[in-house]
Amino acid sequence: MPMPWKIRAVQLDLARQMEPVDFICSYADFIAAHGFNTLVLYLEGRVRTPSFLFRPAEASYTLDDMDRVVRHARAAGVDVVPVVSVLGHAEQFFACPEMAPLAEEREGGTRFGGHGKSTFCPSLPGTYEFLSKYLRELVQVFPSPHLHLGFDETWNLGYCPLCSERWQREGLGRLFAQYVRQSWEICNHLGKRMWMWDDMYEFWPDELANTPRDIVMCHWVYDDVIQLEGAQSHFGNRWRRDWLAEYERQGIDALVCPWRGMRNVSSITDYGRRHAVLGGLATQWEMSSVFHTGYRPAIAVIGKLWSSSTFDPPRALDEGVRAALPGAGHDVVQAVKAMMA
Repeated sequence: MPMPWKIRAVQLDLARQMEPVDFICSYADFIAAHGFNTLVLYLEGRVRTPSFLFRPAEASYTLDDMDRVVRHARAAGVDVVPVVSVLGHAEQFFACPEMAPLAEEREGGTRFGGHGKSTFCPSLPGTYEFLSKYLRELVQVFPSPHLHLGFDETWNLGYCPLCSERWQREGLGRLFAQYVRQSWEICNHLGKRMWMWDDMYEFWPDELANTPRDIVMCHWVYDDVIQLEGAQSHFGNRWRRDWLAEYERQGIDALVCPWRGMRNVSSITDYGRRHAVLGGLATQWEMSSVFHTGYRPAIAVIGKLWSSSTFDPPRALDEGVRAALPGAGHDVVQAVKAMMA
């Protein structure tokens, strides 16, 4: 796939660590200056809307907050794509007792122990009704043509009595695929193109044939080395599968999604450029209070790599570090490059 890529995105994990609106706006400026054109906000249920007013003000954003971010980012040439987890990883929603009736774990317990609620039940009509309304309200301030609905690591799918019965009757993979299609229908009604994490298809690869062709698969792999025949699976027996080739064969678009390690970034970029991917999404998860400052050089390097017309990791490393640390001396630049490499 020729470079620079069409979509060059960075994700902020605001579900695990809220940031002030001013910071998010300044971060949009930062990534725009280093070659990115998309900011992905991992929100889960961080935004209050008329249908979801249960989160405390100090632990959530308003629609006006998000509108301000979007307007600032668009002025900088950056599209803003929200991520709302509509199956697993819905902890922000289920931290609110009012949402408990829609949880897969609503009758207590979880598949692997514990009592936390984190998964929407796909068998309840109320789930579809709530998410349809919530997403309709949310996208009023997100004009992006894209909407990311999560779908990763859905360990408790099939846990409640309703879903367990469907599992026995139809298969767990079919239950997952049917809910993906329902969520895609919501996106269609909203005029959005759906993105999703692709890891759960490792359990049910045959269900990919039942997936709408215009969903964008976010192919996240964090290994240092990704072979050209495909990445190892995230779970289970760690078998290899060339997912990008499979997506091409089935006419499905994809993004490659590294974390911050330079070997991982370089390897997955090399893998992605050999296929017809839309671009890349640099993921950032579970941040600490010093995360953003500490990893700005890494983000700048990724931006240089993906916005270049050639695949040249050493050059991107040098240019990215120098751009992220203006005025730094030669020794400092070399030390940071060595640590990152």
